[in-house]
This record gives sequence, structure tokens and C-alpha cells, in this order.
Amino acid sequence: MKRRIGIFLWLTAFIFVMGAKQASATQALPKKFEAVYEEILKDPNYLSLGNPKGEYVIIDFFDYRCDFCKKLHKELYELVHSKNGKNIRWISIEAPVFGYKYNYASDIVLASKKHGLYNQVFDKVAQSGTVTQSVIYDYFKELGGDVQQLKKDVAEMSFIPVYRKHFDIYRIFNTTAVPVLIINKKYQIGTLKEGQMEQIIKEANPPRIWETIFLRFF
Repeated sequence: MKRRIGIFLWLTAFIFVMGAKQASATQALPKKFEAVYEEILKDPNYLSLGNPKGEYVIIDFFDYRCDFCKKLHKELYELVHSKNGKNIRWISIEAPVFGYKYNYASDIVLASKKHGLYNQVFDKVAQSGTVTQSVIYDYFKELGGDVQQLKKDVAEMSFIPVYRKHFDIYRIFNTTAVPVLIINKKYQIGTLKEGQMEQIIKEANPPRIWETIFLRFF
């Protein structure tokens, strides 16, 4: 009997601890980030997907070579293009934690902004496996872009100031990992946890007034 009680108490404690860890995965934004949050929302240079006027905001810092980031982007892409994502604005920010030198993917995608194909090229690259420069240029060509001009733009443009600006913000979270995910003014490091997508959908689609009245009385 005592053994059963001991096992029960141990399991209860284990579930409590695991629940606490899960709950602490999402944290309040650092005060320093709150100061730049509104600036990010207003800056047209950031990649903004989904509904640009969406009231529910998701921001992530990512590296194209991060497999976890690719998984996250696939999930978020499907979300913002679904009926449940109509009120969601998704801002994705390049943070090449694996180093600038080999970050050709971000260079090419950022350069495609001059051609009005930033969002489309991002979608292709972010959800692909490991991609070479030639593959990304092929994506750009498929979208109707001028590849030779894009190559010239990549060679002539300096992206370091852009990455430094992104890193100045990314470092606020005191991590070297990606993705860093900000969801409705709370943040976590890593991809979506179990059940979190359902919670996002619920928060991003609050019941309308008539639905609230109906549920209250019926």
C-alpha cells in the first residue's frame, strides 16, 4: 500500500514539474524588446506574411539552414493561409546564427526584394530542404524574375548592416539558438509545442459578440 502511495506521489510530482516546464516555455517579452516591438510592426522592410493588418502577431528569428526553422515555417505558412489565419500577421526576420559567410540564401532572398518577389522566394526557400545557390536562382526564375540582374544585385549589395540590425534585436533574448518565436507578445525558443497550434488558433479567433451571447444563454 505504501509503495502504491509512493508511486502515486512520485507520478503526481513528475506531472507537476513537466507541466511547469511546459508553462514556462513561453515567457513575457524582455522590457528591452518591448521598446522595439512597435518599430518592427511599422517597418516595411521586415518580411510580413499573412494578413498585414492582422491583430494577432507572430514574429520569428530564423536561419535558413536551421531544420527546426523549416519545420516551424511550414506550420506557420499553412496556418496563415488557412481560414483560421485570417487575423494573423507573421513577421519573419533573418538571424544567420551559423555565420554571415555562408549565408547566401538570405543574401539572395533579401536581394529579391528589389524585384518585388521577396515573399514568394522566401516561401520557396524557407520550406525547402538544403538548397544551393543555383536552386534558389531556379526558384527565382520560376517566379518570372531576371536571374542575371538578381546575381548582379547580390554581388553589389551589402547585407551585413541588415544582419547586424537583426542581431541587435535577436541578442535581447540572450540566446544563440533559433528559432526565437514571439507569439502574441510572449516568446519562446524553439518550435511549437504540442497543443500550441490549437491554442494560437483559439486566441487568434476569439468568439464574436453574438457567439458569446449564444454560448452564455444556450
